[in-house]
Amino acid sequence: MSDKEKLSYLIFILILLFLLYCATWTAYMSFRYEPFRAGFPIGSNVVEEDGIVYGVYKHGFPTWTGNLTVGSKQKVDRSRPQEVGVSLLIWPRGLHDYEVAAWFWEVVPDENGTLQVAVRHVAMLDERMNLTDSVENTLETRRLYEENRGKIEELYRLAYERWGILAAE
Repeated sequence: MSDKEKLSYLIFILILLFLLYCATWTAYMSFRYEPFRAGFPIGSNVVEEDGIVYGVYKHGFPTWTGNLTVGSKQKVDRSRPQEVGVSLLIWPRGLHDYEVAAWFWEVVPDENGTLQVAVRHVAMLDERMNLTDSVENTLETRRLYEENRGKIEELYRLAYERWGILAAE
């Protein structure tokens, strides 16, 4: 076999492996994330129901990640600029595991004085709503977690009702 034929076979094998990767990625992402999109408008990543916003985001090729979100609609209310809101960001891991972050956001002025929604702290949680040993979980984050535990429990309940995940025991 000549060097030219060896190179042709190598290129063919590399193309075949790439196509296999693409097919596997497409199947996994569809299998993993499409069930969460039930009830979403075609082509939309977000749906709002009763003031709660649900999101399903598949990251682009070639990454194997994506996330789900659930939280109250973040609105800039000039009458309550100090209000702290909570949203959940959920990362599916593997086929049945989830990593969760509670995002604590508040309305703050930007450099022009315009009020904006800004994420201030992120608490890393497990599927059962317990704080993890993550470095993100500072004393301030733990305080916000305790103060907003009821809101977080409600978001876990909503995630369970919508997607059947994060069941509180």
